[in-house]
Amino acid sequence: MTRINTNVSSLVAQNRLTKTNSELNTTLTRLSTGLRINTGKDDPAGLIASEALRSDITSINKAITNTQRAGQIIATADSALGQVSSLLNDIRGLVVEAANAGALSDDEIAANQLQVDSSLQAINRIAQTTTFQGRKLLDGSLDFNTTSGQNFTKINDLRINQANLGTVGSVSLEVKVTAAATRARVNVTNIPAAGENGTGEITLTNATPATQASATVASASGATFDVAVKAGTALDGTKGNDVVVNVANGSTAATASAVTAVQTVNSTGQFSVSVSSDSTDFAGALGNAITVSVLAGNTATAQAESVEQDVNGFTGAFTVSAKEGEALDGAAGNAATVSIVAGTPSAGNASAVLTGSNLVITVLDTTSVSLADIKTALASDTDFDAFDFNITAGAENVLFRGDGADDLAPFDLDGATAGTDAVATVDVDKDAGTVTITVNDNANQTLSAIKAAVEADAAFAADLEFNVGVDVAFRSTGVLDNKTTVAFAGGTNAAAEGTYADGVLNITVNDQSARTAASVIAALADNATIAALFEFSAASGTYAIDGSDDVTEEPLVDGTDTETENVLTITGPSGVANNGTVSVVQSASVTTPTAAVDEDGNITVTVNNAASTTLSAVKTAIDALTGYSAAITGSGDSTFAPSTDSFATTNITGATDGGISDDLVFELGGKTGSQVFEISAGTSIEDLISQVNLVSEATGVEALAEDDTLVLRSVDYGSKAKVDLRIIDEAETGTFTSAVGVRASDAGSDVVAKINGVDASGDGNRLKVKTSTLDIELSLEAEFGDTIQFDITGGGAKFQLGPEVVANQQARIGISSLNTARLGGVSGKLYQLAEGGSAALAQNPNLAAEIVDEAINQVTSLRGRLGAFQATTLESNLTSLNDTVVNLQEAESSIRDADFAAESARLTRAQILVQSGTSVLGIANQNPQNVLSLLR
Repeated sequence: MTRINTNVSSLVAQNRLTKTNSELNTTLTRLSTGLRINTGKDDPAGLIASEALRSDITSINKAITNTQRAGQIIATADSALGQVSSLLNDIRGLVVEAANAGALSDDEIAANQLQVDSSLQAINRIAQTTTFQGRKLLDGSLDFNTTSGQNFTKINDLRINQANLGTVGSVSLEVKVTAAATRARVNVTNIPAAGENGTGEITLTNATPATQASATVASASGATFDVAVKAGTALDGTKGNDVVVNVANGSTAATASAVTAVQTVNSTGQFSVSVSSDSTDFAGALGNAITVSVLAGNTATAQAESVEQDVNGFTGAFTVSAKEGEALDGAAGNAATVSIVAGTPSAGNASAVLTGSNLVITVLDTTSVSLADIKTALASDTDFDAFDFNITAGAENVLFRGDGADDLAPFDLDGATAGTDAVATVDVDKDAGTVTITVNDNANQTLSAIKAAVEADAAFAADLEFNVGVDVAFRSTGVLDNKTTVAFAGGTNAAAEGTYADGVLNITVNDQSARTAASVIAALADNATIAALFEFSAASGTYAIDGSDDVTEEPLVDGTDTETENVLTITGPSGVANNGTVSVVQSASVTTPTAAVDEDGNITVTVNNAASTTLSAVKTAIDALTGYSAAITGSGDSTFAPSTDSFATTNITGATDGGISDDLVFELGGKTGSQVFEISAGTSIEDLISQVNLVSEATGVEALAEDDTLVLRSVDYGSKAKVDLRIIDEAETGTFTSAVGVRASDAGSDVVAKINGVDASGDGNRLKVKTSTLDIELSLEAEFGDTIQFDITGGGAKFQLGPEVVANQQARIGISSLNTARLGGVSGKLYQLAEGGSAALAQNPNLAAEIVDEAINQVTSLRGRLGAFQATTLESNLTSLNDTVVNLQEAESSIRDADFAAESARLTRAQILVQSGTSVLGIANQNPQNVLSLLR
């Protein structure tokens, strides 16, 4: 049916044509862009997946670039390290050549040193100049930073190769040592000590008649007296003039105290001051004028002060205190109150009114007034003279508000609980000879109260006495009736004093007046200690008082011991168990003593039977015997008189054999080699130690003694260190074979520890841990067995190797400094090889070789570590990333890219449909025209 109002056929054709055009446009867009998804409506889910893959691809491409850049940096560092390795190898050759000191001249060694110095400078230059885009690689700036903790100083060498510090940027490390590294050790026990020499004695007894030592002491002025050792005392017959007399002029202690005249106070009161009989400073100091002054004064015990007051929000803004020396100074109880109010002051910004002990401060209330302004205003107010106004630091500008709101309630002054002055005080100056008594002038004080107060002073009571006659009071007007200075002098001095100690009789003669020699003797006789040891007689003349009569150390002479003994100690040859006897005989045929020893070790000393012989001459004769020596002990060389003196002799005893029991041949091996030793019987443990230690560098084994045990131990620590002792030739009962058998060996053990809970690999005292997050090496102090803590707080070269910025897709590698101060190990550092250094070629080539070897190992290890990082981490990461990005791009392409064949087919179909639809639409539009033609 044909309809005129609605052309349904046309509408259907239009809809289909619109849809076909849309499909045609979509196909054209896909073919022109090559993408299946051009807008979100094309495939929302596919778009999301595609964009996620595109993000991953972008990140991975950047990770590839980062990895390539990291490889370039490592390659740059490795190139510089190669040059350093070459220089170190050159230095190693120069060190070995310089060690050939027997064939090289000093000039040749100096030339080698010049090359070493140049190479050291080149190494330092490489360390400072190796850069990549401005960043230095080998100067230590890429090393890890650490912060020390518990026992950090026990680490001798620390190398942090890699560490993942996470987002925090630091990591704490704990090294817990459960077993310290040990050395290999073999003990050879029961080695006898070195042979001991036998000893004997010849005792010479001198029996000479006794005389008493004496002398005449004479002064410059002619005064003399005799002094002699008293018979029967401890000094009886002292031989060798061991007592001397020392006479000197000088003051001596007085025998009586001096007393002042009675002093008058207030017309009737009386007191006196005298030197105490117990005084050791003032007692009877003749000629020393001691002055006593009595003064008026005031010494308050404390000043009252308020607690801190709060003003306008400021805590503790000010305090008020009683002023020293004013009306309230030392007032008992200090019962003063203070009020501060707002109002109208009598003058200025503030004024004060003092009523009794109550103070009212009025502050202007018409405006804000600062505390500083208040203090300034009060300073000119006479009613405030008895007080101090103290402002807390920073509160000067705190204001009282002008509306009266800052009124403060009255507050009490507090702090001076006693509030009374001392009755009297005393100041004693013993050096100046003065005594000053200060009496309180605030109130009447009685003389007895003053006496009690001054004698309570320890310095006063020790030397002086204060005596009251008539007890009256001083007036309190502050002016004493009698302030006369009191002066007095000492009493009578002894003529002389004496002391005896350490062989010296010290006599001090009084130089205050002329003293006769007889009075000096009489004074010395009163000294019980002196009188018990010495006798004085034949006194004549007078000692002068001008100090010219000093007699310094006049010796007593002629004293002899009643009997003295000198001992000649004889030492026999070592290793001889029985040294025989010693005997002394007399003969007329010898003039000089002779000594002879027979085959049994018996010594015979022959002396002249008529002439005197000295003990030193006997010593000379014994010293001439092979293997024997003698030494004189006692009171020195003495003379033998055949008629009165005697010799006593003893056997020479105490000699012992020592060292190992039999001849011995053994081989001693260690970490660095072995050595054969040929040892003779009797060799001591000390000699064994010396021989082993002489070649310890060649064997790696050192020796020491623990009592009678020879300890053979490895120089190094750890399981690689060993001690291997093989007995090649010794009797079965020999010292070594009896102790260890024909062979004994031992190996050390490595340190056992955990680092942050991970078992560390131990090599001697060196620990190593390598995980995905930490690669660290450290050497510990020998025999350390505790816990070490420290932090890695940053540093290292951080490389972003993955597409995600997370810790497990990053790598940090530490590159330590390669300058000569850092290259080396426990033996030392490379800079020590420079001219003048402790390991210079001419100084210590052995140490130089050890340091260079450690430096070569350090550089080689660093190159290997960087190479391993480049080969295993960077290159494998690069390969993995490339494979990943290919797969991701393929996945992204399968989702988003257009299928050309399918889209071409869709284009053809759409074109046909569009053309067909257009034709159909034309036909549909003709139907209304046909109807119109009917109307015509």
